Amino acid sequence: MQFEQQMEENARAFLHGFGLKLEEIVDLIRPVGENELLLLAGSVVEGLANAESDLDLILIGDGPRLASLTLREERVETSTIIHPSGLEVSIDTYEPKELERVSATMRVLVHCLDDPDSIDTFPIIYDESDRKLLHRLATSIPLANEEAVVRSRAGAFVDRLPEVVAITRMIDHFSHREDAISHANLQQWDAASFSLMRSATDIVGALNAAAGLTNHNARWSIPLLRQAAAQLPPFDVDFAIDLMLSRVQDNTTFDTQVDRMNELVGVVAQQLPGLLPISAKIAEHFPITLARVDGAEATMPKPWEAAT
Repeated sequence: MQFEQQMEENARAFLHGFGLKLEEIVDLIRPVGENELLLLAGSVVEGLANAESDLDLILIGDGPRLASLTLREERVETSTIIHPSGLEVSIDTYEPKELERVSATMRVLVHCLDDPDSIDTFPIIYDESDRKLLHRLATSIPLANEEAVVRSRAGAFVDRLPEVVAITRMIDHFSHREDAISHANLQQWDAASFSLMRSATDIVGALNAAAGLTNHNARWSIPLLRQAAAQLPPFDVDFAIDLMLSRVQDNTTFDTQVDRMNELVGVVAQQLPGLLPISAKIAEHFPITLARVDGAEATMPKPWEAAT
């Protein structure tokens, strides 16, 4: 409830600068059908907006288009309108079948988390549009048909989204780390640095998710991490940010970076101990990739030893 109140305060403060009230936003577009969902999402509600930010609306429904000019991607249509105040309003429209599809995937993922011994496959939501839809369904303000929004959130298991995002980012983290190990074995330090920085970005995403912040957009990683720190076991935020920007140039600096990342893996493990069984299950099939998610200390061999 506190998070929802904060989102509303963020939105009202932003809209006040344009002479608008939250209750007036629904009137910026066509009437919303009784089976449609309209959400205010994005940087405005998450407290990340600035004076140049636009307003992000999410419409899930099958009614008429919102504007004469619409950009169509594979699974979403985007329309833009300009309010007389100068505020740009972006509307992403999804057909109901898209929500049904990602809800079905989330149902499987939650089953995997709850009963890892019963599974032999683990679906991962890599599609950018799907990640965005789930995040915005979870982190948004309903502007119409609030009861339908509540039902849709329950059906999509958005309360479990932080766990799903965290384990996905951990898988990404170790995958990119293995790429870095391969480059380090060949003394390819530029390539190793690039892969390690990607790996560090992934672990920061996992930290954010462990604190309930599931925004998929990498440009918000650092400000979200500063928010997340208050919800997590103690760790050095600047230390984590430095990992995203640091290069390695020899085995010693590489080993140091990996050891520092292990400390952050431990923070995720402390915050979400429920992920350890599914991590162990995945590690049965990918022993190098996830065997190191092993608790608060998150110990591991030297990277070049692990790669042999």
